Amino acid sequence: ERLMEMLHRDGWNCRMALNGTEGLKALADAKPDLVLVDLIMPEMDGYAFIREVRKNPDFDALPLVVMTAEDVQSGKVRSLANDTAGIVQKGSMPLADLVADLRRFAEQAKNQ
Repeated sequence: ERLMEMLHRDGWNCRMALNGTEGLKALADAKPDLVLVDLIMPEMDGYAFIREVRKNPDFDALPLVVMTAEDVQSGKVRSLANDTAGIVQKGSMPLADLVADLRRFAEQAKNQ
């Protein structure tokens, strides 16, 4: 919630989905500039969400940024590196730095 508040103040238009299934439905409604993905979600976890998004060629360039409490050095999390713009350990940096990183990821995607 604090991150969403900070993103709104920074000019981002944010939507939240409670699980991967809702996230896929939200993507069908509007194409965002960036998607934050939590790996641990009910119904459809972040791993399955990322696989489903990457199956759709309309979302090839959509930057997906993983935010997780899991160990970002684990092989399972690192295996997402090719399908995501970045992987961030929850609580590993101040929110202002995270917002700056998200802005950078979105800009990089626009310039590709």
